[in-house]
Amino acid sequence: MTTTVVLAEDGYLMREALTSVLGSLDDVELVAVCETYDQLIEAVEEHRPAVVITDIRMPPTQTNEGIRAAAQSVSRTRVDWPTSMRCPSGSRM
Repeated sequence: MTTTVVLAEDGYLMREALTSVLGSLDDVELVAVCETYDQLIEAVEEHRPAVVITDIRMPPTQTNEGIRAAAQSVSRTRVDWPTSMRCPSGSRM
């Protein structure tokens, strides 16, 4: 079974690394790669992925709105935000 994934990351190097790793997995279909909050929301609504992997802060707002909006947009989508930074208040789902 293939898992559909939307990736959202504004940092070029991290986005390219994650795209490469996810693209090499046989059971993952990377349906969209996004650089901004607006692209993330559009991709989630269009593709209805099983999983969203997102940067915790996406341009242009640099807040955690993307996480919340992605989770609310498609209720069955799992949203994950791997980060090395301290999560901002209220970012836990």
